Amino acid sequence: METETTQTETKITGSSDAHDGKKSNSIELPPHVSDVKHTTTRHVDPSVIVIILSLAVAVGIAVGPLPALIVLTLCGVHLVYTHVWALATVLAVCDRTGNCHGWMGVLTAMGIAITIPWYGLLICRYRDDTVGRAISGWGRWIAEDICGCVWPYDNTTVPATIRLCYHMVDLAVHFLPTPWLLSRFDVTALDCFYAFAISRLWSISATAHHLTLDWRLMRHWPPRIHVCARSQNITPFAVEGVINDIYGLRPTLPSSSLLFLYSVEAITLAVITLTGVPRQSQLLQTDEIEGAMTACVVVGAATGLVGIVPLIISIRKATKNA
Repeated sequence: METETTQTETKITGSSDAHDGKKSNSIELPPHVSDVKHTTTRHVDPSVIVIILSLAVAVGIAVGPLPALIVLTLCGVHLVYTHVWALATVLAVCDRTGNCHGWMGVLTAMGIAITIPWYGLLICRYRDDTVGRAISGWGRWIAEDICGCVWPYDNTTVPATIRLCYHMVDLAVHFLPTPWLLSRFDVTALDCFYAFAISRLWSISATAHHLTLDWRLMRHWPPRIHVCARSQNITPFAVEGVINDIYGLRPTLPSSSLLFLYSVEAITLAVITLTGVPRQSQLLQTDEIEGAMTACVVVGAATGLVGIVPLIISIRKATKNA
């Protein structure tokens, strides 16, 4: 979702030569990026994307969909970590060869380690308004970077209908899949170890090498593909910079909130490792969970349809007055 537009490799320190009247070769980055020290951004030939996608397809055909997803992540094509888990779960459940069955315990542990910290963050640190930041960031990306319009809201003024739509869809794809997995698969201590290791590897990969597209150049005809690779201090616990870009959080989430997430994740996996979560502990049947997921999607879609018209009107009005 970033919009860097340069072909030079530059260390970003948040300073500029503009005040001296000198022409600078620095990459113009949003304030939340330029404030992160030791960030490097460089231009990448667009053919690299074609090579990465071709490699992922080849691995997917030869080995399976989960290794292909791993290849994309390691090559710098990063989805939101929750989306990585959700997509991997769907691919594993739909796999008819049986090759992915051994991963189901790990995916279940990942789901627990994602769901509990996420909803713990929303409840315990509600003042951070993480949902408002996410809606504002993704809305600005779609409206401004992709469509060329003006996004008229910040995280404090997001319409209630859009918030409700977000929560309903989030319950369907973020919360309920975890008890659904628990109703079908056991979780072992080794599964918890793998889940924790995968989370740390995702953070290391994202901070080491993250590919971004300039979406503004792609909405013109003929479209231009401009790819940048950005890296910062490599860490297994990313609390600033690129993680806010991948998650689309505007304004960025405080580092203390992300540390809260990592702490709850570690505690959750430690508790599961020590106590275990057998399928016999399930509270709901699989069909009941699937019914709740369907209901959440229907309510979310209905709420979204109600809120989309005034949202579009507001965007058009803000764009016209800009």
